[in-house]
Amino acid sequence: MATGGRIYELSGPRALTFAQAVSQIATAAGRPIEYETLTPDAYRTELLAQGLPEEVATALNAMFELMRTGRIAEPTDGVLAVLDRPATDFAEYVERVWSARSV
Repeated sequence: MATGGRIYELSGPRALTFAQAVSQIATAAGRPIEYETLTPDAYRTELLAQGLPEEVATALNAMFELMRTGRIAEPTDGVLAVLDRPATDFAEYVERVWSARSV
């Protein structure tokens, strides 16, 4: 995100794996949800099968490879710098969103 001539990396307050994120979503939903790890080739195949263009599938796969290998896993203070408040924890966010759905 760019504001005031700066680029801010935005993240939550703690690093999560995809499996941890899915577990927190399942907890908020009150039902089991399974996380299935895909190889990069399998992920690309799924994206293409869903109709995404080749260049989008390639870009998404590159981004998720960075996540899978932990190269963009460190939390940042970008939310605090931009919004002047701490980032919301993912579990809190999921609970709030899920609660709003059931109202």
